[in-house]
Amino acid sequence: MSSICISPLRIAFDHLGVRKVYETAIRMAADNGITSLSNYMLYNFMDTPADLYVRMQLNIALNEALGIRIWSFPMRYQPVTLKDRSHVGENWNRYYLRSFQIMLQATRGIVSGNPSFFMRAYGEDRRAFERLLRLPHAFIFHREYHENGPGRPVRDEYETILKRFSANQERELVHLLSGPTDAKGLRRDHFRRLANDRAIDPLLRKVMPFYMLDIKDNLKTGSGQGLTLFPALNPDPVMPAEDEVVEDAGLFDHDPMLQRKNTSLVKTAN
Repeated sequence: MSSICISPLRIAFDHLGVRKVYETAIRMAADNGITSLSNYMLYNFMDTPADLYVRMQLNIALNEALGIRIWSFPMRYQPVTLKDRSHVGENWNRYYLRSFQIMLQATRGIVSGNPSFFMRAYGEDRRAFERLLRLPHAFIFHREYHENGPGRPVRDEYETILKRFSANQERELVHLLSGPTDAKGLRRDHFRRLANDRAIDPLLRKVMPFYMLDIKDNLKTGSGQGLTLFPALNPDPVMPAEDEVVEDAGLFDHDPMLQRKNTSLVKTAN
């Protein structure tokens, strides 16, 4: 295979059960001089968010250990029998799927091979990844604004409330965020109803206004420039060529705002 023109070599990594076989294939490719690889990564099937994180993290480790470049393209599972993209895997929920979708916008569906960028974008471990998945979507979409910009006090207020949560309250929060199972999408009025529902734990009601923040707000930095994702970090020193980019067909489903902004979010410093 190394004697023919093949760049990138495409290998799937659909669940952790094939980790040993997958890693052997990657190392074999590297040993034979194939250093550019493209990786399809199924999620929203039988996997969990933690499973997905471990697979993404493994590719970062293999990149560093072998001196290769693996570009990962997460692909959300949808049954071919469905006429819409409404399927939610047994171990996923609609809120987590939407959160991950927003994270992927910044690099057009590619998981960065830059270790520093990866840990910043997806967390330093699987628990941090799940904490990011349950953040208000405005905090994910405008990460820099809410972590190091004018929106920091709002983020601090949210975190202060969250620190008071018990493990049971955290689980209940995830359940509530997922919304009614018969709804087509997550809307701010859903969180508004939760905030006003006296039958719900008062502490849970207290965080709901943060989930009502609109990601479409046209936030600006002090210089008047549009926000970047992480100004000090390059997503990847070498990105795949345009014809090698394989986007999840549903990455920008039903959201013109994200369709317009998916390229502008990657204007990070080189």
